Amino acid sequence: MRVLKQNQQTRPRLSLILLDWGVRESLHVLHYLQQQTIPREAIEVVLLEYYDTVSKPAAEFESMIDTWVLLEMPSDCYYHKHLMYNAGTVLSKGEILMFADSDAMVRPTFVETVFKAFDRDSSIIYHMDEFRNIRRDFYPFNYPSFEAVVGEGCINNVDGKTKGILDEFDPMHTRNYGACMCARRDDIIGIGGADEDLTYLGHICGPYDMTFRLMNVGKRLVWEADEYLYHTWHPGSDGVANYLGPHDGRNMSTTAFQALCSGRVPPLVENEAIKRLRTGVPVGDAGSGLRDLLISPLYAELFKRSRLDGAVNGTVTAGAGRSDKRAIVGRSFAEIQTEVDSSQVRLLETVGVCNICEVGNRFAVVPHELNTVDLRVRRQRENPRIIWVNDLGEARKAAAQMSPSAMNRQVSLERALQVDITQLQLELSRLIERVATAERNLAAIYQSRTWRLFVAIGNVLQRVGKALGGRPN
Repeated sequence: MRVLKQNQQTRPRLSLILLDWGVRESLHVLHYLQQQTIPREAIEVVLLEYYDTVSKPAAEFESMIDTWVLLEMPSDCYYHKHLMYNAGTVLSKGEILMFADSDAMVRPTFVETVFKAFDRDSSIIYHMDEFRNIRRDFYPFNYPSFEAVVGEGCINNVDGKTKGILDEFDPMHTRNYGACMCARRDDIIGIGGADEDLTYLGHICGPYDMTFRLMNVGKRLVWEADEYLYHTWHPGSDGVANYLGPHDGRNMSTTAFQALCSGRVPPLVENEAIKRLRTGVPVGDAGSGLRDLLISPLYAELFKRSRLDGAVNGTVTAGAGRSDKRAIVGRSFAEIQTEVDSSQVRLLETVGVCNICEVGNRFAVVPHELNTVDLRVRRQRENPRIIWVNDLGEARKAAAQMSPSAMNRQVSLERALQVDITQLQLELSRLIERVATAERNLAAIYQSRTWRLFVAIGNVLQRVGKALGGRPN
């Protein structure tokens, strides 16, 4: 671990913890942090970089960064956000910790709104949702107005509030738990910090792990309904070559759900430095001693990409050959780049029983009943149950037509048709039986003595008729 800058503030009220694992193109939240209604000295900025490379975008806002640390994890290791959460918790000094998007816009009242919430009730877990805009002309980030971000291209603006905040049916999947999460530092340490279990390695992770376990000790979850973050599109908005741990099919960790449903509070794997803070066990020099305990020496091996055996979406890793269906193969870099651009996938929203995904310049309407679908794989993209359109409005209409009510009407019609077909089959069966019975009865008549007598009499009459030669009686 290498410390580039160390905060000299004594006790800021809020520590904003930002993460990078070599993917950030911009940290413009720091631009907006300079415009807050709260004095700058009340805010501490802690930047954690996972590898040993100094972030160029961070250099633009170096004066705003109070503590800047490189964890110096080996380059062949996959990222683990929860390890970075814990490093930020140990290195921070604020009463309130905030884990937030580093490339989001916030209004001048952003931090003030957080402080007011904790002034009303300090025993809370506090979240803010995020407006998301998919317009390409905001990239590279060019400081658009807030009004522009919530206008054309915003996928979740409903009359000035996010769709997730208004969702009373399934807010767990429509609200952005990773946009901004705040809790008291002592409370986070009290539950053992973020869980460093291997199931959180890579993309399936988030501060909601701590949210759920804080709820299990009685902390009250609060979602802000009047203040938001604002996010604009950039390549890889949802990650590139994501390794996915176990999740519910909609990118929320099943390990976190297990904690929430079971009432479990301790993490499955507790960071040693957090444990020392929680239990009060001395470590000599409080600063360097805790830093030395932050990263387990086992992680360099456990987090290796080669151990993932080709499970990173869209790339070939050690253990994955060219036969991997997720591998993109081309005769030139330009050909591969075109394929990557055309198959880049992002979940936009859920309408009824369908997910609407942006895939390159098109939109896919994917019914939930298909379960997990990897739209980066050509064969899966060609599933006939998936509807492809060129406009988001068309996608919403197509998804609405597959809503539960529409599907129920379809099921009712199919059932009615099935009843009619069954009735016809029954009537046909009865008719066949009646015909068969008639045939059996007719066969019995032909075999009877009476019938043979009638036949004999008929033959006699026929011979008599011929003998008479048709003479008049």
